[in-house]
Amino acid sequence: MELDLYKLKEGLKDYKQTLREHNALLEASRRDVEEAFFAFSLHYGGEKGQEFRNHWQITSDWLDDYIKTTNHLVSFLNDGINKLDKTNT
Repeated sequence: MELDLYKLKEGLKDYKQTLREHNALLEASRRDVEEAFFAFSLHYGGEKGQEFRNHWQITSDWLDDYIKTTNHLVSFLNDGINKLDKTNT
């Protein structure tokens, strides 16, 4: 069975586009949640409010790491696609 470089490259491009769309949606949703969180945070104090803020910070840090990782993957896919382009020429 022969490897079809065209299909491989197109698959990588599709995956890269899916990751970009996923990140864009995640970042837009995150902004919406952060706006609601900050509005809520202004009115929610005490120990439970601080606990909630601490949990949100942990979640926010996790999201930052996730987005950085998927952006790194997009860059990795770009490199692979570029190498395949050079192979085909």
